[in-house]
Amino acid sequence: MIINELVTNSMKYAFVKSRYGIVTVSLKELGQMLQLKVEDNGIGLPESFNIQSSQSFGYKMIRAFVQKLKAVISINREHGTSVCIEFNKR
Repeated sequence: MIINELVTNSMKYAFVKSRYGIVTVSLKELGQMLQLKVEDNGIGLPESFNIQSSQSFGYKMIRAFVQKLKAVISINREHGTSVCIEFNKR
């Protein structure tokens, strides 16, 4: 559900001025951790956007899953948007 929400957001908002772009989904094993990353090369999130205080249903759902996984979420706004979620494999 996290991947679906993040990819949907990319498709809806990242490529407003263009019909074309790249959305990448990756899952990497980093020792005892897993790293899920969804990235796009679109317009990026506004600097004022804060995932922790967003009231959108999608980000509330993402926060709930992140909390359930005891994960850490971070957003990078360089060259589009990159959302990274790291959690323990076990």
